[in-house]
Amino acid sequence: MCAALISKLVGDALVGEGIYDAHIKLNNYPYLDIKAEFIDQTTATDLIENKQDKNELIMLPRDGLTLSDLIAILHTHKYNGYPVIASIEEASIIGFVLRRDLESIIQQRTLSNVESNMNTYISFSRTVQQQSNLIHLYRLLNRSPTTITLDTPTTTIIDLCRKLGAQTILITNEKGHLVGLLTKKDIIAYVKQKKLK
Repeated sequence: MCAALISKLVGDALVGEGIYDAHIKLNNYPYLDIKAEFIDQTTATDLIENKQDKNELIMLPRDGLTLSDLIAILHTHKYNGYPVIASIEEASIIGFVLRRDLESIIQQRTLSNVESNMNTYISFSRTVQQQSNLIHLYRLLNRSPTTITLDTPTTTIIDLCRKLGAQTILITNEKGHLVGLLTKKDIIAYVKQKKLK
């Protein structure tokens, strides 16, 4: 018992963190410690500006996308999910769709006996007319993704990830149009960067 206590005290004095914390850091798991304090006066705007991965925001329109367009987007942009918007002109958020769901639908269409024409249109609309050349994907949508505005404090964003487990957070402007996207990894990178300063 004494040996365990002495080794714990020596380990805490030398390292300052447990074996599990070290394992999380070693494997780069996206983990935000719920006990760690983060006090900062920045907002979502600062997080977007300091993102390490400054790729363009890929959005899927609710209507007008063909199967070949969707396959090209999935092939070119290897993201885990994509925001769905009303139209390219009006970027109001309709929902969020996961890559794995889109890939499974494409795989089902190509493996089944259904004629998979690459010019088949895709719709994320709630009500659409039944057409033979239309794939209806409304059921795949997360219609209430985690959404914040540009002036949301960073501490609130971190709490969304910690307490709600948000992996992807959509950012809108004052008109409700989509302007950015943050992942949990973006937020963790920002927190690490701030701790180093």
